[in-house]
Amino acid sequence: MNAALQKAAAAGVTVFADAGDGGSSNCAGWPMAESNPLAGQASVGFPSSSPWVVSVGGTQLNVTRNADGSGTVNAERVWNEEVKGNASLRIGGGGGKSIVFDAPTWQQGVVPGSTSAAARSLPDVALMAGTPYWSGGGNDLGYWYGTSAATPYTAASWLVVLSSLEASGLPSPGFLAPVLYELQRTGGAGVLRDITEGTNDIWGKVGCCAAAPGYDEGSGLGSLQFDALATALGNPTARLAATPASGPVPLTATFDASASTTPGGAITTYAWDDDGNGTIDATTTTPTHAVTVSATGTVKVSVTITTSLGRTSVASASATGVEPAPTTTVVPAPAAAPVIAAPRLAG
Repeated sequence: MNAALQKAAAAGVTVFADAGDGGSSNCAGWPMAESNPLAGQASVGFPSSSPWVVSVGGTQLNVTRNADGSGTVNAERVWNEEVKGNASLRIGGGGGKSIVFDAPTWQQGVVPGSTSAAARSLPDVALMAGTPYWSGGGNDLGYWYGTSAATPYTAASWLVVLSSLEASGLPSPGFLAPVLYELQRTGGAGVLRDITEGTNDIWGKVGCCAAAPGYDEGSGLGSLQFDALATALGNPTARLAATPASGPVPLTATFDASASTTPGGAITTYAWDDDGNGTIDATTTTPTHAVTVSATGTVKVSVTITTSLGRTSVASASATGVEPAPTTTVVPAPAAAPVIAAPRLAG
């Protein structure tokens, strides 16, 4: 099955898998009694542990009911609660480290301690799975019923994002997991609400996994904000200016694309067309590039910026070479001949 998941990811298809409802001792099953012999053993489940899925954990929302019937989210924490009507049983979002799969490259440098020799950590993200939540069917708070509900909610919301991108003429970014970690690596762009409260250690016997700033195995990268995700996957905006824009030939102009912006990820390369013929003459990782205008006339230079999410944008600017000012040679006037006074003769 993992081979099929890998093929799907390579084809740009994102498979979402729930991290389970057994907390950081997921293989103990759920709901879980404190007396369960596996309650103190760290474990995660498959296929959520596969590096070729987006693993979805659980959160709980603290919601205030408004007078107009809407709800306001005040806080979000890792999902971990007792079963309604039975305090001897608990349930919570799965998470921890795989003993089968290594950390994928996109987790390295984002997940604390994650290297090529480290284990795959999960979940990747977490969404509402526990109580309280705002019930769309009435005015009462109730149960959300686990990561098996949070996961299809995540998948459906991702389809809405893809539809939005398609309507804007933008292609799918492909398998979502590397995209999410790249967004986290480059500042987040408001896509991930960091969960810093709670733990999925259901009975406190495992020693894992508490929420913390950044990635943690209780909530992954955090709670996805899908409107911000759609914005972050938009195209960057390239901007280019030439300094000086004109001057006598030979003119060396500096073309500067540092005012370019991107809604998500980071600008990684600048590809330069020095004469407007459609051929890339140089590629740099810095936003400035010098071009020499050797003959009189205007040279149009274009830059294509590419982001770490694979999005591109093009901008152009021109520099004009003019004839040098004529050279004037000043010839000094000849010195005047000295005047010699004639002597007076007596007579």
